[in-house]
This record gives sequence, structure tokens and C-alpha cells, in this order.
Amino acid sequence: MASKKYTSILVGITLALVVITGVGLAAFRINNDGQTNTTQTIRATTVSYHGTSNGNALNLLKQHYTVKTKTYTGMGEEVIGINGVVASSKQYWAFYVNGKEAQVGAGSYTTKKTDTITWKLESL
Repeated sequence: MASKKYTSILVGITLALVVITGVGLAAFRINNDGQTNTTQTIRATTVSYHGTSNGNALNLLKQHYTVKTKTYTGMGEEVIGINGVVASSKQYWAFYVNGKEAQVGAGSYTTKKTDTITWKLESL
């Protein structure tokens, strides 16, 4: 008889722990302000990709990311936004090749397989 009573108590404790754990997990999803967490998109201010043999840095950027540009007569395209992050009037997208700021525009730079191209949103 004691064995059945002991088993019933263990089952009761186990069920209680399951319920408490479930409530705890549900409470964990609530922020301090009472709002539930939602998925957020992190907007990167630095993006990188590898060059290709005889590739064009600007065209490769457009293949990997959603890019917004502004065209200037005689100068070519200026990258003003990458993946929805648009430079403000006090920012610009800087173009780097292997860690060094590029000396030509991305549309003029022919990449090599060994290149790492990086774009950083920088302040003026």
C-alpha cells in the first residue's frame, strides 16, 4: 500500500514540476516592460564578401546584398544604402579592400579571388 501512495506522490510532484517549468519558460519570454519578445532584424553597418577573379566590387556587392545607389555624371555610382541601412547626411558607406580604404570607386575596382571587400557605414 505504501508503494502505491509513494508512486502517486512522485507522479504528483513530477506533474507539478512540469507545470512550473512551463510557466517559468513562458514568463522568461516576457520583457521587463511586460512586452513579449519579437524577432528583430539586425541592420549591419559593416558587410564583407570575397572577390572573384576579374570581378567588379560594385557588381559583387549587388549580388550579395540589396544595394541603393546614386549616380553622378562622370563619377559613376555612389553606394548610399546596403540592406536597408541608408547613410544619413552625416554618414557614408566606405569601401575597403583587404583592410585598406580603396583609392578608386567600387565600380572601377577589379577584384581578385584573394580580396576581401568590406563596406563600413562611417561618420563624416
